[in-house]
Amino acid sequence: MFLSLPLYVFASCIGCFSRPCLVRLAVVMLASLMPCAVVLAQDASLPQAHPDTPLVTDDGTAFDLGGVTLPEVGDVLSRYDFVDVGVNVIADPSHDLAPFVRKVIRQLKTGDEVVRIVHVGDSHVRGHFFPGAVKGHLEQLLGADAVVRDYEVFDYGTPGISEETGRGGAVYQVYGINGATAQRFSDERHIDEIAALSPDLLIVSLGTNESVGAKYSRVQHKNQLDQLMRMLAARCPSTPVLLTTPPGAYRRVRGRYQPNANVGLAAATITGYAEEKGYAWWDLYGVAGGDRACVNWWNNGLMQRDHLHFTKEGYWLMGDLLYSAIVNLIKEYVEHRF
Repeated sequence: MFLSLPLYVFASCIGCFSRPCLVRLAVVMLASLMPCAVVLAQDASLPQAHPDTPLVTDDGTAFDLGGVTLPEVGDVLSRYDFVDVGVNVIADPSHDLAPFVRKVIRQLKTGDEVVRIVHVGDSHVRGHFFPGAVKGHLEQLLGADAVVRDYEVFDYGTPGISEETGRGGAVYQVYGINGATAQRFSDERHIDEIAALSPDLLIVSLGTNESVGAKYSRVQHKNQLDQLMRMLAARCPSTPVLLTTPPGAYRRVRGRYQPNANVGLAAATITGYAEEKGYAWWDLYGVAGGDRACVNWWNNGLMQRDHLHFTKEGYWLMGDLLYSAIVNLIKEYVEHRF
């Protein structure tokens, strides 16, 4: 009846109009028959930075460990008293990381899953010690047979991208660029290379280089981060993202090193953006002491002499912290059956 009524009206009116009027009437009637027609004369719009994908719910069995025991990770952090273990958590209010956690649990129970994590970032990531610690822990937890291991130590000289074997386990790929910012990564070549790795989880660790100058713009930083996230969302629409804050840094003023307050502003921009857009985040800056983060790193002998980069032990501690936060996130999902 919905289709026949307009046609009936159109047919009954043919004798009452001139040819031009009939043409216009025909166009109107055809439009009424095509309520879902595509509007072509319109600029292509950028995808949302965080696609509105509903959380997939189930009966809770996806988060049932089936007798598998997750490791206790508190001991590895106890040797540094400045670390605030209480805030070493991954904030995931939108349960955005649920697909990743489900896959981790399936791998723990079956051993058949390939869990792919891609960690992108600046020189803190490019040095490989920070992500290398997370990589080592996750390979121990989920299995190390998923990648070809042709190196003794995962350090600066080791390729960050590993070849897969096809077997189950953890595939932790590292994509770091010295001096990188969100704007630097907002390049089609980088986005294509990240997307080609098919991550189940994408970790983005930036913010230090956005804050190194004397002046810092929250608006500019947020806009650049948003542009990067939109580009990633366009190429990896179903990949959950974990944003992390920078660890802290000094700035040289009149020949003396002082804590760089801009790092705290950058950290607040990242966590504020994540909360606004529904991304998960991990606040390394807060875990390390916030405004005193760089002082804590330095006083514990974990920073290099440039007061910007860290020792191997410092980066390993960051990796221990992130791994601990990931394990605790999995435990939280298991306990609450999100």
